[in-house]
Amino acid sequence: MEVHELLRRAAGDHGPRTALIDGAATTTYAELFATVLSHAHALRARGVGRGSTVAVCIDRSTDTVALFLATQWVGAAYLPVDDRIPSARLRFMLADAGCDLLVLEDEHPDAAALREAETPVLTRSALHAAHPAGAVSEALVPATPGPTAYVLYTSGSTGLPKAVPVSAGNLSFFTDWLRDTYTPEEMAYAAFTISVGFDVSFAEILAPLVHGGALVLFEDLFRIGDTPVPLTSLANVPGNLARHLEHHTLPATLKVVTSLGEPLRVELARRITAGRSLRLINAYGPTEATVYTTHHVVTPDDLDGTTTVPIGLPLSGVTAQVLAPDGTPCAEGEPGELVVTGPNVAAGYLSAHARDSKAFFHRTGDAHPSYRTGDIVVRDADGVLTCLGRSDRQCKVNGIRVDLQEITTHLLACPGVANGHVAVRETPAGSRIAAFVSPEPGATASPDDIRGKLAAVLPRYCVPHDVLAVPALPTTMSGKVDEEALLALLPDADSSAADDDADRIGDILARCTTGSAAPENASGRRLHGLTSLELISLRQRLLTEYATDVPLREIHRCEDLEALADLVRRRRGNARPAPSDTSGSGSGSGSAHASAPYEAQPCGVGEQNIWLADMIDPGGCGNNEVYRLAFTHDVPADRLEAALRDCVRDLPSLRTAFRFHDGRLVKEAADPAACAFRLVHVPADGPSGDAAATVVGRRPFDLADPLKIRAYLLPGRPATLLLVVHHIAIDAVAVDVLLQHLENLLLDRPAVAPRAAADAWRTAAEPEALRAWWTRRLAPLQEGSDVPVASGDTADRREVRFTGGAHTNLLAAADTAGTSVFGILHAALTTVLGRLLGTGAVSLTTPMTKRGGGDRQVACLTNTIPLVAAPRPPETSVQAHLAELRRGLLDTLDHSDIPLSDLRTIHARPDAPLVHAMLAEVRRPAPGTTLFEAAEVFTGIAKLPLIFLFEDRPEALRLVAEFVPGPEANPFVESVMAAVTGEIDAITGALTAARR
Repeated sequence: MEVHELLRRAAGDHGPRTALIDGAATTTYAELFATVLSHAHALRARGVGRGSTVAVCIDRSTDTVALFLATQWVGAAYLPVDDRIPSARLRFMLADAGCDLLVLEDEHPDAAALREAETPVLTRSALHAAHPAGAVSEALVPATPGPTAYVLYTSGSTGLPKAVPVSAGNLSFFTDWLRDTYTPEEMAYAAFTISVGFDVSFAEILAPLVHGGALVLFEDLFRIGDTPVPLTSLANVPGNLARHLEHHTLPATLKVVTSLGEPLRVELARRITAGRSLRLINAYGPTEATVYTTHHVVTPDDLDGTTTVPIGLPLSGVTAQVLAPDGTPCAEGEPGELVVTGPNVAAGYLSAHARDSKAFFHRTGDAHPSYRTGDIVVRDADGVLTCLGRSDRQCKVNGIRVDLQEITTHLLACPGVANGHVAVRETPAGSRIAAFVSPEPGATASPDDIRGKLAAVLPRYCVPHDVLAVPALPTTMSGKVDEEALLALLPDADSSAADDDADRIGDILARCTTGSAAPENASGRRLHGLTSLELISLRQRLLTEYATDVPLREIHRCEDLEALADLVRRRRGNARPAPSDTSGSGSGSGSAHASAPYEAQPCGVGEQNIWLADMIDPGGCGNNEVYRLAFTHDVPADRLEAALRDCVRDLPSLRTAFRFHDGRLVKEAADPAACAFRLVHVPADGPSGDAAATVVGRRPFDLADPLKIRAYLLPGRPATLLLVVHHIAIDAVAVDVLLQHLENLLLDRPAVAPRAAADAWRTAAEPEALRAWWTRRLAPLQEGSDVPVASGDTADRREVRFTGGAHTNLLAAADTAGTSVFGILHAALTTVLGRLLGTGAVSLTTPMTKRGGGDRQVACLTNTIPLVAAPRPPETSVQAHLAELRRGLLDTLDHSDIPLSDLRTIHARPDAPLVHAMLAEVRRPAPGTTLFEAAEVFTGIAKLPLIFLFEDRPEALRLVAEFVPGPEANPFVESVMAAVTGEIDAITGALTAARR
């Protein structure tokens, strides 16, 4: 099916469905069709039509997809250009392909120079401004497909890249194959992670379009976890997939994974399919044969092998022959060159310097051209092909075919180089290009200079990673260059500790690229020649070792290690901002920054336990707190995102990273500027309600990353917001502070400055007054704490059924007999305090979900919290709430299947040191602490009465005087304590009655 017809049918059949998801933005098929027509009109207005060629050099986005489809609509050829290629190479491609228009990003670094070239330039902003009213009807009629659908450049042995023109017929044949090979279920949500300059990008775009699915755009493969969308399809090269699996898992929702571009090792295939029911497809094909030529669905028998997975059988309608050097067919099991013939094979090269290539030829009687791939394969008895390697000076680097002779040609043109050779070095990180140069007499061949010269004319994936100067190139007895001897000269030094950031990052970079340490001059080494795979690996290692996420685009812009080190320092927030005003005055957004610098602090016992639990079960529902906020009125999405971003700015716990330092777990609040928070829009046809809460609640947090909050906006009027916060950063009181702060920001209420108020309160009271105050208020608890000790006979304990009622949340933390009472008390106290902080009523639901094939039940707790545009409830409403809470507590105790233990029995348990854990959590707060600074004081007060039920009273009083601020200067807190102590008395009385 031709692409323009495919687009028209998709728009008609699936108009309201989601076609594209780009971050927070979603585009329906109807909207995509309108955008394509708008772009088609803009192209026609610039003289683009059937037979024209349009080069597109913009970031991966909705416009990338729409421009490809728009060129097909007007009958033009589409030439995708990676924005990282050198300007000189881009200008050559524009002239060589005879481009009629270049669509360019407004901020392209070479925009000024490219405007002076012969090819007209249309910037992305001008593209959107070029659509006048009423132009859609003019563009509705598509042009007859032109001779070429798209043009891609491959590496050439002459030193110049070769243009491959793929016809509309070639692309139509491939599109039909995509329709027949993949299913609608597999293409429901397809990830788009491949570079736009790689021909596989056309498969990623067209496969979901064929089936009415959604294409989900990502900056790179490592971002596929940043979406609530249940991804069903993923395609990438084996090297990228292997790197991803070093640090992450693949989404559990995947139904198909396509490996391409490089040999698929059996070990990697096992890792991809382990414990999954997905299809794994190993696809093979040269650019000259329209993306894929053969494919193989991996079977259990393949996983028993020891080397590589077969590339399979040719596409239906394609002939694959294995030929000996003399052109005769090879016998079964005999290696030979793969030659393909069929409707997917291009007619030849477009470039004038490559038109006489012998790679393309026509056999007598064949309706389609043939292409010599240069790949050596072997065929088994069933006709299944396995690729063994190359027959020429070409190789694959990160899935991209590279002609080493092209690099050699440019290497010999470098000043001061008398002779040179380029080879491929196999490393644990993959194939790496190495260049060896013999300098002219009296000349010096600096590796950095040579790398810079090559980077000016070659794409990054062609720039050698290693450049080594040698007196002369060694040769074998036959006079050929001794490549093995040259590769043995490359350094393989041991890793050593870095003296500064640049050296340390150089060491990290070396491990990403060659598996060895950085060379001695690493601090001055330029960053030319890094592939996207190396960039991704470097970014992951920086995240692991510096707890700092540096965007790939920013890494790519760094010229050398010094610049990268400076970037990492800035992203870490070492250049501290000036102290902010914490008085609450100023803008209506309510800035409440802490004035103290953020420094690493040791973690408490509770934080260590949560961290350990997260390492054992990442994304476990016990750690990911999901809050569903139902708005009573419409809130603009941009205003909501801005308010949430301000919450991250104002509440350090939402941006606290956890990492190991000197053998212990520490926490450190990040600079707000380094936290790239964004609101994610869930598509209309995505999960909703409890299903959405379950999906987003399962996705694990990276605790080394500062951001501990995610937000998802569900469609509807008014919309519903899902907030996911990691438990290491929040508790029941802290979330009330967060929600109150969010509501203040949305309603433009005056900001609060809890840190400043707490500091003033902390210094106002004398220790003696503290002791007197606590003694007076805790005296009534003495009698309540003297619950008779249990006899030890479980038959004497009352056991009743636990029923789901309005207050079942009070037992959320009570999962064992040893912690049941503590869970009830703590839940009651924090609930009281949350109501006093004024966020409205809380209702809880517990939808049950299954994970791991149904063998494991997981309860996903979802809090539904209405945000109302009303003032804080009056103090009198607190008493009514306390009465309701007391009734709920008694009802819960009467309908519980958890054995009731007395308090002294709990305290005596050696495996449940609850008191010491509580003490660790109520110590004086420090910058970057887990509990929000606004809630620490209240949380401490809530927990300390529990300590008096367990601990020696004088010791507890000493702790109160040392760690807890005095309440005399804060009447509101005194009223809180009055309510809390009364509630504890009621609860302990209920426990005593239950024991009787």
